[in-house]
Amino acid sequence: MKRLERFSGVAVISVGLLLLQLPAQGEVLLNTLDQDLWDSDTASSSAWIAQSFNSGGFTELSKVTLNLYNAGSDGGVFDLDLYSSSGTGGPPGSFVERLGSSLSVPTTTDSENRFYVPVSVVLSSAPLDYYIVLKPKSGSSVSWGYMGKDPTGEYPASYSFGGQEGNWTAFDEDPELYPHRMLIEAVPEPSTWAGIIFLGVLGIGQLGRKLFHFARN
Repeated sequence: MKRLERFSGVAVISVGLLLLQLPAQGEVLLNTLDQDLWDSDTASSSAWIAQSFNSGGFTELSKVTLNLYNAGSDGGVFDLDLYSSSGTGGPPGSFVERLGSSLSVPTTTDSENRFYVPVSVVLSSAPLDYYIVLKPKSGSSVSWGYMGKDPTGEYPASYSFGGQEGNWTAFDEDPELYPHRMLIEAVPEPSTWAGIIFLGVLGIGQLGRKLFHFARN
């Protein structure tokens, strides 16, 4: 019986240590990738594309996934930047940080292609709007798919602009109607993981005690 009791205690401690080493899973801030593709816009060195998201108070981005593909004549390389917002619903404001430099334009013509960019960017602790800005280099272009209209406001507000720094124009006269498809993920806050670890250890501990009592009887 004592062996079983010791085993239960060791199991609880071992699993607790394992949970502490688990990698953080992304907290979804915005996901329009799962919505049907309506069409695409082509970004070039003279026509960037910017799509907004709200940080929701999370302080670190972990991954950016965009619906990027090659429409047949695209190619080259591009930069992916993070910009602040000039205000709710307004165009991109100031450059914040480079998320990816000289990334290769996808060669696939699959319009459902998902382009992943792992990032580690610290954000403000306040829930603010930011922009992902797609910036092909000279002679390069890449297509970015967008979903259909969202007149019901079912999805979080996300604004689309095209142009260049200081000279942005809303797509289709309403930047909120045709969001470019993307998935933005953040690192969960420490309090979130602490709660998960506590509940996991507590549950396993209770299971161990039940097994011990069962064995005694």
